[in-house]
Amino acid sequence: MADPTTAATSKPRVLVADDEQVIANTLAIILNQAGFEARAVFSGEKAVESLESFQPDMLISDVIMTGTPEGVGPVVPGDVMDCYVEAVGHMRVPVRLRTAR
Repeated sequence: MADPTTAATSKPRVLVADDEQVIANTLAIILNQAGFEARAVFSGEKAVESLESFQPDMLISDVIMTGTPEGVGPVVPGDVMDCYVEAVGHMRVPVRLRTAR
């Protein structure tokens, strides 16, 4: 996450991750026009890489970019995505909004 000592003087950083490039790019443009510093990436791998280099304050992500794994039900607001990513560590991310399917 962004350095809290510079947060008051810089634009909030938002990373948008979606495998549908039109959606990611459009949302990043809208956020940039609204005063955020937004960057779009198109895969989970690129999102993980960007966490360290871009250090976003917020991540807006397609939760399941490659489709729902077998045995996993739909993701709905209120769910918590709990995972471990080697390059990042343990993450607990609450689902706030569902936009598709």
